[in-house]
Amino acid sequence: MFFTFDHPHYLWLLLLALPMIWLGRRSLASADRWRRRVAVALRLIVLVLLVTILAGLQTVRVRDDLAVVALVDQSESVRRYVQPPASSDGTAANPLAEVRGPTAVDEWLDFWLRGAVDQRGPDDAIGLVTFDGRPTVRSMPGPSVDLVGSVMPDAIEGTDLATAVRRGMAIFPEGAARRMVLVSDGNDTTTLSGLRLDDADLIAAAREAAAAGVRIDVMPLNYLVRDEVMVEGVYAPVEAKTGQTVAVRVALRATKPTPGKLFLKHDGQLIDLAANSDDVGLPVSADAWVAQGLPGSAGDSANAGFVYIRRFEAPLNAKGPNRFEAVFEPIAGRDRMVSNNRGEAVTLVSGKGRVLFVNQVEGESGVILPNTLRQRGLDVEVIGAAQLPVRLDGLRGYDAVYFQNVPADIVVEPQQKTVARFVRDLGGGFVMVGGPDSFGAGNWNDTTIDEILPVACEVPNEKVMPGGALVIVLDRSNSMMEPVAGGIYTKQQIANESAVQALTTLQPRDLFGLVAFDSSPQWIVDLRPNLDPNASAKKIRAVKPNGGTDIYPGLKLAYNALRVLGERDASVKHVILLTDGQSPKANFDELVKNMRDAGITLSTVGVGNNINQQLLTRLAGAGGGKFHHVQDATLLPRIFIKEARIVRKPLLREQRFTPALRKTGSPVTTGLTTTPALNGHVLTGRKNDPRVFMPMVSDKDDPVFAHWQVG
Repeated sequence: MFFTFDHPHYLWLLLLALPMIWLGRRSLASADRWRRRVAVALRLIVLVLLVTILAGLQTVRVRDDLAVVALVDQSESVRRYVQPPASSDGTAANPLAEVRGPTAVDEWLDFWLRGAVDQRGPDDAIGLVTFDGRPTVRSMPGPSVDLVGSVMPDAIEGTDLATAVRRGMAIFPEGAARRMVLVSDGNDTTTLSGLRLDDADLIAAAREAAAAGVRIDVMPLNYLVRDEVMVEGVYAPVEAKTGQTVAVRVALRATKPTPGKLFLKHDGQLIDLAANSDDVGLPVSADAWVAQGLPGSAGDSANAGFVYIRRFEAPLNAKGPNRFEAVFEPIAGRDRMVSNNRGEAVTLVSGKGRVLFVNQVEGESGVILPNTLRQRGLDVEVIGAAQLPVRLDGLRGYDAVYFQNVPADIVVEPQQKTVARFVRDLGGGFVMVGGPDSFGAGNWNDTTIDEILPVACEVPNEKVMPGGALVIVLDRSNSMMEPVAGGIYTKQQIANESAVQALTTLQPRDLFGLVAFDSSPQWIVDLRPNLDPNASAKKIRAVKPNGGTDIYPGLKLAYNALRVLGERDASVKHVILLTDGQSPKANFDELVKNMRDAGITLSTVGVGNNINQQLLTRLAGAGGGKFHHVQDATLLPRIFIKEARIVRKPLLREQRFTPALRKTGSPVTTGLTTTPALNGHVLTGRKNDPRVFMPMVSDKDDPVFAHWQVG
């Protein structure tokens, strides 16, 4: 036994003893000689102890006897593909070094173990553990054991390195120095729920051995794979509905193009893979292989690999687990191992799907899509936006939520959050169908729903025509100071706030202005880009009722400001007129005709019963807009927001085109070869996310159909 240090470089700290002795003698000069010596000695002892701890002093017990346990990998990959290595001096270990196959590998391992037995010392003990999917103790450590012929004859599927290390630890004798030799290709196959945990488990086993003082040496075994084909994977959707057709992908990997036949079974029944052929199997020729790299030994040209991926369509009619099995049958003699020539996948098929359909399309057009979904076997419940649940449990019975032309302003934030959680947390589907009030045209920019869409509601400026121009002509006569429904707010206050909410739906590039009128008009907010909506809102909220009602001057003021704008300034020009009273006679027909000739549209809003409904209806009809008769002033915000969306028309492309199909691998458009012509679509932006599939675009390369996985 002798002493050693893990960190001997710390021993130089012992030189501090000299200044400590000198300082101790000076500081304790007044003490008697024995007290001074004891104090200095105690300080030196503390210094020595600290240095010893830092240097890692330890005792080493030397023994002449050594126990070695050999852990020999006997998995099928080793027995079939391992190339016996050369010896350390560069010469071949035996004549079998260039021979392949289980017999050659077994004989080489016997040859190697025999050499280890011959070279052991007189007091050394050698044991053997062979392993594949499980370890087997072939020989306990002993001084005179004969290992020749003890290699296991038949392999069991799999390789478990960690368990082999722990089994080897358990058979060491007491007292002897211990050492392990691991002979393996390192290809551990232990898995749990599809996650590889073997590396972490093997490291833990190695650390346990190190803590027990057992050193592990490794002899790596290298592959030389030739003439091998394997089914690398079968990929199918995890879930599907009854009657749905799903895409099943089969991936083959090979060391070289290998002719053969590929079969696909669905619940044990062969699927006809060859179109217009009586042959059930799909021929796989050398021309069908796509060259790619195959992992193997560095610099080994024999390990250049090929990958072949084939997609198949499979209809699902049975509920429950649907099992797909792929089998590759090569031409005889072209494949060394047939056990890896099959793979499988399972799709869980549930019953009839249930859809919650939020519809904002009026008339017969609004029921076309819901009825089509019903014809496809879905249970469709059509509701308005107000009936959309605000709690997550209200959506638990549905598989998907559809929004058809639904604007953002009628879906409150709690409803939006519920839909987002339904998608992210419950795995539900969400579909937004385009329309004049969808996506950015429906003011969905920067909303909770915008986050889960596969496209961006904000459209790049280069894709959009110039913004719109909106002017609100607002009555501020004395009658506007009347309270609404006996409440604390007047009609003027609600009208002002409605104008503010309309303002907030506009983009910075849009133009906005507000004219307030009584007996005479006044610009409250000059017509200009909507760059500072907060400042404009402050001015609008300050409007106070005063004086009589004269509509004509206010309308003409708005007309004069808008008529000078060209198409480069504003692609849409719109006026909203609000009044609650009568107005003197004037040449309204000529004014509205001039507005239409200048490309200006006009909508009118009458509040209460004391209005000239005939005039307001005529103005809206001639102005190309709508007349809204409002008895309850609290409804004004919704009307103003709806009218303000008209200036979002630049986000609508109303030109006939035929969508183009792109090869994206999308399972939704699989089998689709043509698309019908469309009369227009809503402009959206692209999301820079690799998860997004965009299999359909316009002739201008704008998104027409996109989908992705969220949550």
